[in-house]
Amino acid sequence: MAKQEASIVGQRFGRWTAISRAEDRHGMIYYLCRCDCGTEREVLKKDLLSGKATACGCNRLEHQERPGLVGRRMGHLTVIALLTEKRSGKTARYLCRCDCGATCEKSYPSLVSKKTWYCDDCGSRNRRKAKTPAISE
Repeated sequence: MAKQEASIVGQRFGRWTAISRAEDRHGMIYYLCRCDCGTEREVLKKDLLSGKATACGCNRLEHQERPGLVGRRMGHLTVIALLTEKRSGKTARYLCRCDCGATCEKSYPSLVSKKTWYCDDCGSRNRRKAKTPAISE
């Protein structure tokens, strides 16, 4: 006689809540789980019970702030704060103030790779200046 497995439906594991048992695969028991952020995914029961699976990945954003980034000057931008409620995919976004006085949001990768060291207004002005041909006298 097969051993009866204890159900974990309704239990919480980190940010996951087990909703229902999913179809077993390769002899492994899966549960359909909902993360606090709303993501639903099938997760291995053993990973839930062992603590290996605690969230869908949405919590990566909380760990993306790099030491010293807030308050640093990056080109024409000064990083003011980490915006945890805004994200592009799973990338941390920062609130920045430009030398021109405007504020803007920039992603961590764009700041550290020097792709956007100015606000959108200044950037579009710089692109227009670059496209305008020099007038010879």
